[in-house]
Amino acid sequence: MAVQMLTMAVAEMVLLGLVNRHGANATAAYGAINQVMHWVQLPVMSLGITTSILTAHAIRAGRADRIGKILHTGL
Repeated sequence: MAVQMLTMAVAEMVLLGLVNRHGANATAAYGAINQVMHWVQLPVMSLGITTSILTAHAIRAGRADRIGKILHTGL
C-alpha cells in the first residue's frame, strides 16, 4: 500500500510539472478538473468500501445468502 501511495504521489508531481509548462491557466484548469474528479470518485469509493464491509460481516455471521443482495445493492 505504501509503495502504491508513493508511486501515485510521484506520478502526480510529474504530471503537475508537465502541466505547469503550459502556464497558469492550464495549471488552474488542471486543479479544477482534479477537484471535480475527486468529488466524483469519493461516493463511488465509499460504496465499494461499504459493500466490502457488509459482505465481510455477512460471511462472519454465517449469512452468506445475503452476499448477493449486498452486492446488488452496492452496484
